[in-house]
Amino acid sequence: MIHLNKARETPSTRNFLKPNDLVMLRQGVGRNMHTRLTILMISAVMVTGVLFGGTAEAQTTGAQTTGDYTTVWNGIYTPDQALRGQDAFELHCLRCHETDIDAANPDARFRGHMFMERWREYDLVSLYDFIRLTMPRRDPGSLSDATYVDIVAHVMMVNAFPPGPRELDTEVLQSIQIEGKDGPMPLPSGALVQLVGCLNQDVNGAWIINKASEPARTNSSNRSTEEEMTAAGSKALGNQRFRLQNIEFLGQEFEPESKVGYKMQTKGYLIRQPNRERIDITAMEWTGASCR
Repeated sequence: MIHLNKARETPSTRNFLKPNDLVMLRQGVGRNMHTRLTILMISAVMVTGVLFGGTAEAQTTGAQTTGDYTTVWNGIYTPDQALRGQDAFELHCLRCHETDIDAANPDARFRGHMFMERWREYDLVSLYDFIRLTMPRRDPGSLSDATYVDIVAHVMMVNAFPPGPRELDTEVLQSIQIEGKDGPMPLPSGALVQLVGCLNQDVNGAWIINKASEPARTNSSNRSTEEEMTAAGSKALGNQRFRLQNIEFLGQEFEPESKVGYKMQTKGYLIRQPNRERIDITAMEWTGASCR
């Protein structure tokens, strides 16, 4: 079994591996780590024009809801809850994050377009977990669950997502999608993603995933949870095609030739370039199904 280097990512405690799962994980060693940093730097340059194109407050038109899930545009918190969250943020978080909530700062990480580009297409529990596991800086996780939810409500308020009649709570966070007013958009270059597709080689012998689903956000580059694998097994194939970059880093135990034509769950960093979209692969698992 090949495990990711801890320098790349600390695996979530929710991740586990069943003995019979076929799981291959990239090793985060020397040259590969340098490649990762280079990729992310290039990706940051590629999205700079988008990040500074405006703020969430400036968006005024477009769809606010869908028929099968709730979004941040559906009135998911109350004004009183957001004010409690503002008090908690100022007491516990402002010392480190004053500029990150400032509307005048184009680099603010908790409001405006920077926030949207970082968090769009995630569910709200991902934002909640990020805040809960990293804040306050000197004592993360020390606040009550209710207080962390209030802080999330405050972040919703400063990004001009509309309030509603009911308070936000932990039970509904996973069912609420963060997205722009115009609805979901393709993920940006540099996003950590997961997808399903068929493992194959192109005419030049390069490894690819074809018939791939649209890439979706994931919180971990490590092995998939049981829930993720169940979803991957039932997920429909799509019409996307991605080259698999650095597949050799999955390790010698992984023999891609033995899985040609099989439906694979794949994780990695999305790299968008015209006619050269690819996945900088971090993990690959067989769903148990064939594409044939």
